[in-house]
Amino acid sequence: MAKLKPIPMPVETVLHSRHMQCAPGPVHRAILTVACHYWASGAPLAGIEEETARQVSRIASGHWNAIKQPVMTALADILPELATRYATQYATREHFRAVLRENGARGRAIAMARHKARREEANGKPSGAARVALKTPQVAAKYVNPRACMAPQALAALPSDNVETARF
Repeated sequence: MAKLKPIPMPVETVLHSRHMQCAPGPVHRAILTVACHYWASGAPLAGIEEETARQVSRIASGHWNAIKQPVMTALADILPELATRYATQYATREHFRAVLRENGARGRAIAMARHKARREEANGKPSGAARVALKTPQVAAKYVNPRACMAPQALAALPSDNVETARF
């Protein structure tokens, strides 16, 4: 089966959080990096550990100790929202995939039945699944409306030069 495209991350959830409004540069970058990694890893409900966050953000231990409090506080607010959105979008994707699988199976079954019916019809065997061609009469019956003042044929026979003055 082909590899699925990744579910697009709602970056506005991270960027518009109250923690990002006044975060200094290293904190801002660390939060974005960890949030993107969290989303790409499938947004597990357990969240992300502090050591993993430090490794993902690629910040040295000494500098991490200085900024870990605001980073972890921001992630504690942002990651549950990301997990909820990921679960919703993933469930929607799986629902559509199930519908496509079901419709594909139904379409293949119909195509196989039609193919079998055509094959049997070509061999001279009448088939219940084969469609019967419609038989239409060569000449349509003449339509007469007893309540009309003129028959359709008489209306068609009217000369076209006095159409403006004719009242129907």
